[in-house]
Amino acid sequence: MKEKGVYTNGARALARSLVINGVPVSKVNDIIHITGKTLGVGVTGDMSSQTVSRTILEGLVAANVQTVHEVIHAKAHCVAGDGTTHKHQNYEAKMIYLEAPTYDPSRPATQVVHRTLGVTAAFDHKSSTQLFGWKSVVNDMFKIFNGCPTLVGEEPSSEPADPDIFPVKAAGAMSDHAADQKDLFGVKWSDWQTEADRRLRGKRIVLGMDPMELLAVITEDDQQSLAHARIISHIGNNEYDTLTAEDKRTINLFIHMGCCMHKEMNSGKGGNLFMMKSWDEAGLPGPIKLMNRDNAAAAGIDGMSRAKQRALEVSGAGGVKATSLAGAILNHKDDKKGQHDSLQVFLFNIRYGSHGLAATELITRLDIYKEFLEQVRDKKGSGSFNHMEQNLYKALNDIPTLTELAVLSLYSQTISIPYMIHVRGDPNMSALDLGPMHDKVKAHCQAIINNPDLILAADASHESATLFGEAWDKPDAFYTVHQMKNLLPHLRDALKSFFTGALCTWERFTPEFAADGIVATCTAAERARAWMPTTNDPCEGLLGEFRIWNGRAPNGSLDQFNGRNLFKKNGTQAFMDQCFDTRHHEYTRGLARAFEGDQREKNRRLEQGGQDTEQAAGNKARRAALKTKKTNAQAALDAQLLLLEVELDPDNIEKLAGGNARLDLQLEWHRRFDDQVPLKSHLSNKAKKKEALRAALAAVEEEEDDQGDQDDDDELYHE
Repeated sequence: MKEKGVYTNGARALARSLVINGVPVSKVNDIIHITGKTLGVGVTGDMSSQTVSRTILEGLVAANVQTVHEVIHAKAHCVAGDGTTHKHQNYEAKMIYLEAPTYDPSRPATQVVHRTLGVTAAFDHKSSTQLFGWKSVVNDMFKIFNGCPTLVGEEPSSEPADPDIFPVKAAGAMSDHAADQKDLFGVKWSDWQTEADRRLRGKRIVLGMDPMELLAVITEDDQQSLAHARIISHIGNNEYDTLTAEDKRTINLFIHMGCCMHKEMNSGKGGNLFMMKSWDEAGLPGPIKLMNRDNAAAAGIDGMSRAKQRALEVSGAGGVKATSLAGAILNHKDDKKGQHDSLQVFLFNIRYGSHGLAATELITRLDIYKEFLEQVRDKKGSGSFNHMEQNLYKALNDIPTLTELAVLSLYSQTISIPYMIHVRGDPNMSALDLGPMHDKVKAHCQAIINNPDLILAADASHESATLFGEAWDKPDAFYTVHQMKNLLPHLRDALKSFFTGALCTWERFTPEFAADGIVATCTAAERARAWMPTTNDPCEGLLGEFRIWNGRAPNGSLDQFNGRNLFKKNGTQAFMDQCFDTRHHEYTRGLARAFEGDQREKNRRLEQGGQDTEQAAGNKARRAALKTKKTNAQAALDAQLLLLEVELDPDNIEKLAGGNARLDLQLEWHRRFDDQVPLKSHLSNKAKKKEALRAALAAVEEEEDDQGDQDDDDELYHE
């Protein structure tokens, strides 16, 4: 495995390949020897676990070189990102989409691919922190690339690759629809892109100037002083101003697209909110409350206490609550909880992909699930349900809840599943081309709102009911709901409410496809330049992979995870085979050793700890300052109340001098004795303040009358 005391490139590649395909680092050496013995090949020497781990870091270095090389040669690229919290730490996944070489003579020279940039830790999930994370990743990649010898087949460059190339070439972004993403890929990314573009233009012009020309520019720009960066940007701005409108549009093109799966998911959420509210709006008894044990105990108290009122307000009900309970009982994410194998023995394994699919399962096999729950109850020595099982059993016997389950199932069958099949059907489909399809989704929702019989009529079929007129994904669900129609008197109204809410949500989550929006006005060339997939699944999947990997290797570093992931998913071995020689392998080995020596993971965790400490100290100081401010304000208010002439005559309220400030003081005096007086923040104008003061005076008068009656009773008693 060694040559002149150094592991050969082939041995390193083999070790790396074994690890990224699932072989534990500690077992790689054994596997190599066993394989060699099986094939009759003599293997001398042993590869330590540390060396195996280092080969992963070498792969990480090579993957970074590959990414920058491809970004430089691509006309444009689009970025994608997503975030999650794992073990109370924030992590961000980053990817890019671009046209890159295939490094395979038997395939087309180039194709559109996604390149993983890895998972990074973040202090928080603010858009400014995310932008800082993007800049850090880009700067690190370009630093690694600039230290690498010129790749095989490339012409040497006199200037290092500029990190500003990355934001300038970005033509779009794929993410979810959260506010932080809109802010990140809105103003913040635009500012970064603009600044980078002007710097690049300025640098290019300055490099072509002779010293006298540069001196003239500096002299003319005396307001900018001699700050090099500002001069560069100023020159770049001047050059940008000379461009045509068409060139400026190409440079400024940046399209933020929302993940189609998030659009569909939120449409279901919006529809469910409308459906849940429709029961009260129609004056109908809604789904039974499915309270937890504590809220159920509070709700059982006689009268209407605050605890009982809160228990009724916060407790969930309806179809989505029922599917959540079913998932927790029948297929809990914790293998030690729920029924799991008991259900498999009784029936089969069910995996819910969404509330709609879960509702379809529960509706089509309603009697079977009731029977299963009864069996669970009867198997127990006590012969009774636990609280969660009791809730699910009640839900499956509650007509309004079954109505909501039926609607969830119908929406899933008519809209959700056809939509998901379409957007995920062609991996080469661009998100920018889905405007007409989303118009069709909204039109179909409106058609069902106008005529629910497209689904509910006795002669309804998939041709009129489903989004594209294709066959039902689960025909049993459609037929079961039709058989239950007579038992669900409010099914039609609930269906209309759900589709109304879903339509409103589709409208809200598809602004990029507006008729006068940037996508609609893009040329074919611009659409090709800003190609993006229809979903953000790769980023979300990467975060899921990290969670699983970190669970198996809790002490593993981010470099080790990213080394495995980038090397495998980006096809870095093919890149190395074509573009690397001895010099490049030496570079990756040296930098991998430097990574180990720098203790990057330890430093990252120390930095995170320092940030947490700083944040805690800042919040503590802020709370202390706020407390002091409140204390001082309260002391000043107490002093004012001591000198206040309290007005107890309702007839004098209109005559009170001092405006709102005087009314506020009068009300504050009453709050000291009456907790029913509204808060100051709830009284937005003078009329409301006067009304509240009259109510407070009436309460005082009523209390005095009650006290007078009590005194009379006491006097009679003593007599």
